[in-house]
Amino acid sequence: MDALENSLISKMSQMTTDDRENLILKFKDIISPRIIPHELAAFYLDLANWNLSTAISVFYDQNGDLVHMEEAFRQSCLSSTVKECTNKEAISGTFTYRPNTTFFIGWRVVNDGRFRWPDGTRLAFVDGDPIDYEVWKDTVLDPDASENIEIRITCPFEMGDFKARFQFVTPQNIFFGESIWVILRVRPLTEAEAAMEVFAQPMDPYPRQLMPYQFEGPSAPEPSPVPDPPQGSNDEPMME
Repeated sequence: MDALENSLISKMSQMTTDDRENLILKFKDIISPRIIPHELAAFYLDLANWNLSTAISVFYDQNGDLVHMEEAFRQSCLSSTVKECTNKEAISGTFTYRPNTTFFIGWRVVNDGRFRWPDGTRLAFVDGDPIDYEVWKDTVLDPDASENIEIRITCPFEMGDFKARFQFVTPQNIFFGESIWVILRVRPLTEAEAAMEVFAQPMDPYPRQLMPYQFEGPSAPEPSPVPDPPQGSNDEPMME
């Protein structure tokens, strides 16, 4: 008898779950399946004690501007995670360069949220020491997608340590996701580094002393169209 009761209870529970899933699907179809997440539909139905008409009325009462509600809800759920820095010379996100050096920093980032990032999303400076940077393009990722991003940074003229925080931002100026820290150590070149920099300069593959000399300008002699006389005989031709 206990087994039969447990079986009936389990089946009734399953029916209740199925009924609620159907109500959620109907709620989304009536409002808009494109913009109503499953969790939001379940929230309003639960608020209305799973009465479909009541849930729809409550939804429209609270959300007159549906488009604004959709965008606000989606952007409140945006997320990003930084998997790694793609610059191998970086140590724990710290970069050491001489003053006024321009270089590139890259990271592999993942959209670990439920929604696609809005068009126009890009990495932006949030706070910290102001540094000269440039972002080349927007970053728009679907859920679970990843991409390598890169920005250009120019070191300050002053020497010292500089720390800046970056984050993704939408066109509506909503910042989201994991913070990305850039730590610059601006130092003068040591003697060894300076010597290596000079040594690393590319050599001219065509040294001047080995390049063929070419005449230029109006004073350059031009080849005569008349061939030179044959060498070895100065005698006049004999007359018959």
